[in-house]
Amino acid sequence: MPEVRLDRDWTDATGTPHAAGATVEVDATTLAELAAAGVVRTRNKETGGRAGPTARPDDDA
Repeated sequence: MPEVRLDRDWTDATGTPHAAGATVEVDATTLAELAAAGVVRTRNKETGGRAGPTARPDDDA
């Protein structure tokens, strides 16, 4: 399962809260739901841009 860094606070299906900046392991379906809701950002595969709060503005240029 992929690990992702949260851009916003998120509470998982079991009711466990996770703070923005935390790294969590999620399944592919949950990852898609989190990305669609803006809780995580996905990497720009065309430019190699970074995902998450450490991304620089020019990474997705």
